[in-house]
Amino acid sequence: GGWGTGTDPDTSINLWKTEAARNYVNYSNPEVDKLFEEGRREFDVEKRAKIYGKIHELLYEDQPYTWLYFRNSFYGFNKDLRGYVFSPRGPYGYGPGFSSLWKPAEN
Repeated sequence: GGWGTGTDPDTSINLWKTEAARNYVNYSNPEVDKLFEEGRREFDVEKRAKIYGKIHELLYEDQPYTWLYFRNSFYGFNKDLRGYVFSPRGPYGYGPGFSSLWKPAEN
């Protein structure tokens, strides 16, 4: 198993915003809270990237979590199977994944 955030950086707000539901370590940084709110209202992709980049820098400086390891994974696929699309979130059942595999009918 494992857990992760979504592909949009805003989905990690539930980990890092003060009093957020999954903020299990009681992390609090008013600047991070403010930047998350700015990021949610910004539609310009480059401006959003700068906002979330700043959040990343602040989290790096504050170190609210200590990541013990990152598990590398390797996968082999049968060339006769179709339908597997590796999710940006990894193979942890967030889909699409192994459940979408299929084999074409033989002619």
